Amino acid sequence: MFLRKHTTSLTFLAKGSLIKGDLNIAGNLRVDGTICGFVEVAGDLEVAADSCIEGSEIRAQNVIVHRVVKANLLLIN
Repeated sequence: MFLRKHTTSLTFLAKGSLIKGDLNIAGNLRVDGTICGFVEVAGDLEVAADSCIEGSEIRAQNVIVHRVVKANLLLIN
């Protein structure tokens, strides 16, 4: 039997922050800023009300979107 590995770390992108390029996160991610590029999160992703993600693809276990996401979403196990 396989056990799901729980990720407990949280990366926080503050309001007013901008990332251009690919982003790979080992734990969970909360975005209050802007990301332009491919995003891969091993855990959960939350996109806050004052934020935006634009890119080719977003990969995460779970995604909560309060504002804008302009990318293909792929949920991973």
